[in-house]
Amino acid sequence: MNIGLLGWASEGLRAKDLEVSLGSSPKITLLQMANGTGKTTTLELLRAAMSGAATKWDAEKVNAFKAGPQTEEGSFRIDLSADKNKLTIYMKFNFINGIVKYEVSYGSGKSMGFNLPPELKNFFNEDFGEFFVFDGEMAKQLLDRRGQVAEKVKDQMFQLYFLDRLEGQLDKYWERAAHKSVAKTAKGLTQSENKVNALETTLIEMKDKHKKLSEEQRQKKIRLSELENEISEGLRVDKEFREKNEALAAKVEEAKNVSLMIRRDLFKKIKSPVYIAPGIAHELSELKNNLDVLKLPDATSRVFFKELIDEGTCICGRPIDSAAKAAIQEKAESILSEEDSGVMNQIKSAISSRVINRPTDTVDTVTLEMKKLLDANQRLRVIETERADLKNRKEQDLGEVFQIKRAEANQLSGEIGIVEEKLKRLNAKDDPNSKVSIYWISKSLEAAREEFALASDTLDLKHKRDALIQLFTLAKKYARESIDKKVGDMVSARLEKILVNPISGASTKASVGQTLTAAYCFLGALLEMSVHQIPWVVDSPAGPLDSFSRQGIANVIYDLDRQFLGFTIDTETQAFVDVLMAKPAPPRLLAFAKKSGLVEQLAKDEKAAIGFESATHILVDSQSFYLKYKVSQETEA
Repeated sequence: MNIGLLGWASEGLRAKDLEVSLGSSPKITLLQMANGTGKTTTLELLRAAMSGAATKWDAEKVNAFKAGPQTEEGSFRIDLSADKNKLTIYMKFNFINGIVKYEVSYGSGKSMGFNLPPELKNFFNEDFGEFFVFDGEMAKQLLDRRGQVAEKVKDQMFQLYFLDRLEGQLDKYWERAAHKSVAKTAKGLTQSENKVNALETTLIEMKDKHKKLSEEQRQKKIRLSELENEISEGLRVDKEFREKNEALAAKVEEAKNVSLMIRRDLFKKIKSPVYIAPGIAHELSELKNNLDVLKLPDATSRVFFKELIDEGTCICGRPIDSAAKAAIQEKAESILSEEDSGVMNQIKSAISSRVINRPTDTVDTVTLEMKKLLDANQRLRVIETERADLKNRKEQDLGEVFQIKRAEANQLSGEIGIVEEKLKRLNAKDDPNSKVSIYWISKSLEAAREEFALASDTLDLKHKRDALIQLFTLAKKYARESIDKKVGDMVSARLEKILVNPISGASTKASVGQTLTAAYCFLGALLEMSVHQIPWVVDSPAGPLDSFSRQGIANVIYDLDRQFLGFTIDTETQAFVDVLMAKPAPPRLLAFAKKSGLVEQLAKDEKAAIGFESATHILVDSQSFYLKYKVSQETEA
């Protein structure tokens, strides 16, 4: 399937009125939208349009998209190509009733609701649709140690979920057969069947709860990100604050790197116990000295006595009887064998090289390194506190509106923590008696189905069903391992070229930039391996990255043979847009700006084409305008 994004339009929504056409664009398009112009809302609408997610939104969620208190209706339209057919999906918002209605136009046909042809349903659904739009939150989820989101991405991209559907069909087939079977005892069958039905109902409810909680978590994180962006944008307009904050941010990164380097050096040293306690070094030296003094007989002595037993006469001329032979045999056993002697020599050699000949100030070195680490961490805390205080003071200066946003952000952070704790309990695998764990309820259901099979004389059929499911499970396992191996090799090769400081060690936490870079490489590898052409929409593709990583990501994006749409802000030009502009096929650059005297004058000076214009904003289609436009120009003049 070859899917292309042709454009979209929004009207009457929290996202500013806007119409974008991408029909004649090169494979890479960058759209600059400052925070506060509806960027986050537009990305969420794109995701909802391609997944049908709005059919499950409640009235509160729907009304959160209103342009203003008096707005009664709004609309969002996305235009796509699917192979050679045009696909248009409409979302019509009714704010009075708090509902969203979908309409789908495909080829020459049109239908109400989110009804798509069978060949499109595998791509335009909630599971797959969320991966069309990539943001920082998904980056963190992709690198989560549990790997649930990463597995889901691979399953969707390579359609391994078809095997899950086959498993569901097998379950239904066996259950129909069991119902038709004659029970050994009606009572036994009824009890077994009721148990299976109860567990199936519980499992469905738990999975539904997990899905709702995951969506609640995602929406709260989106809103939190939106609030943080609005707060950051408000702070960034103040030039003095921006410069101080950026300087402190650079100091924070520098302090983190210093702490990391000291920690790595320290961990290498403390692997050897002699660096921790001088007493250990003394005891080991004594051991080595004692071994030297004892002059333990070596393997040659043992061989001599063994050969002496075979002789009839001692070297002194005295005959060796059976009692003497037994005594010699016993003594020979106490002498070290060749293998034991080699081990003892290795021990003495290791003590000499690693303990006796070590630097004499090892303990002092570790103590000094520990002090340096404590000092570095203290410096980091001081700088982070200074930066936080700077932001807090500025937020207070900005007035009540920003304080309300900060309070909402803090409340959302707490609510997200509660949701994550509920999801953790649902995902738990460490308590077999858990009644709120999907894993253990699934185990109980499998046992109940075994009992039901026995009661209904369909045990043989169930075993065949189990064998097929096991086959599907193995197929998924081998497919995932094959995908993991190829993707892993591709990601590692790219990361080596991009990251200055690679992510290493389980105890080392990746920075925001490293996380985003690794996630880019992961999704890029999957897209490159996939036989399907799917557009990649990314929020702030180079936002938190350092200059070197930005260059690497720009190359990853350019090398992907597929459509890319990046929503950017003005600070992402350096080392990212610059790199893409130097390529043989440079990107199309669009800027959605709030009208002001300076903005309109800049558009006039650059002879920029205006792609869309409303009472408050303009969409400018111009490379030179994009590269010169700054958010501060919206508030000046």
